Amino acid sequence: MRDKGNPNRISTHPPENRVQDNPPIFLRRNRVRHRSVTKPPPTRVLIEDQAALQKRLRDFLDEEGALDVSVDADSDALDGDYVQKIGNRPTSYEHTWRNVYSARAFNKEANEYQIYCHEKGCGKIIRMDSKFTEIDSRSTPHGEPRKPPVCHKVSWAALEEVMIQQEGSKQKSYTDAFRKYVCWYEPNLQPGHNGCNSAGQKTTAQNISKDERTRAESIITTVTNEFKSTIWETYYIPRR
Repeated sequence: MRDKGNPNRISTHPPENRVQDNPPIFLRRNRVRHRSVTKPPPTRVLIEDQAALQKRLRDFLDEEGALDVSVDADSDALDGDYVQKIGNRPTSYEHTWRNVYSARAFNKEANEYQIYCHEKGCGKIIRMDSKFTEIDSRSTPHGEPRKPPVCHKVSWAALEEVMIQQEGSKQKSYTDAFRKYVCWYEPNLQPGHNGCNSAGQKTTAQNISKDERTRAESIITTVTNEFKSTIWETYYIPRR
């Protein structure tokens, strides 16, 4: 008896027991049959690089104005550097404190770091422990031990007042990046005791001397020539 699946082959099985080999698969025109493949679920990364995590945290706190980013990158004295921003003053660069205090020297006999205070009328030694926290500091924010501050020779109040007046005359606003560069322009910075930095009369927009205003204008002109990006926004928003 001939096999219906292959007319040229004789089947030896009765019709009821016959098994058809390689049954044909009929496909619609222009359609291709694909084997279904189940993709594995995406792997979730549960462990983040520690350095990246710390950077994210520092960036977040900086945006919130809760972190003094002048903390030394090679120091673990983070708890002494959490302070609020002062008015509209930009936060410092991450390298600012390290650069201003780069002349610090380690005194083996006293087992401490030392550098001279450059604030007017002082000239005495600033003493710091292994975390660069000022030793025997007499005036710190909230009474907490912290690093000695980065002090301005020409105050930020004078710099900001001159910039506000320049913005008003040009009817343009300085970019935040330019204001930050002016604020933390390193030739205008110096080390100083916490107590020296907080002592004396503070400069305000109302009591800026003619000499300080002239020096502030000079700094802004110098930074304008050094700054590599645009210094002006495309709009003007009065700052007061």
